[in-house]
Amino acid sequence: MRLLVAGRGDPRPYKTTRLRFWRENPVQFLGEVADLVPVYAAADVFILPTIYDPFSNACLEALACGLPVITTRSNGFSEIIEDGIHGSVVEDPGNLIGLRDAIRFWSDPSQRDAARSANIQRALQFDISRNVAQTLEILTRASG
Repeated sequence: MRLLVAGRGDPRPYKTTRLRFWRENPVQFLGEVADLVPVYAAADVFILPTIYDPFSNACLEALACGLPVITTRSNGFSEIIEDGIHGSVVEDPGNLIGLRDAIRFWSDPSQRDAARSANIQRALQFDISRNVAQTLEILTRASG
């Protein structure tokens, strides 16, 4: 198992001697990534244990790529997925046992394969052009 970490941040606090037993470094810090499609393609699972996010676009992108998404109840995105169907929702980002259990569940290739088409179909319901059209409709009604 390897963990790819994309985004801003300083990887130095995470380099510990506890990782010496691995033959290779199990954690790879990618930094900021402009094109995430290759990262999604390389991934088996997408994990975002956020403290707060109104609705993570990264989770929606991962879902659209067919990936199961593990996130927290603090992410508005958690409201559109069914736990165990499209991914897993952990109540609190500090719940390491819940995160571990979700990772174990989605580590099974048969679970991921079963979720792939359901995830893509679910993501299609949140297409940006549809969102814009619905927003414009609401604004048109409000101003009329």
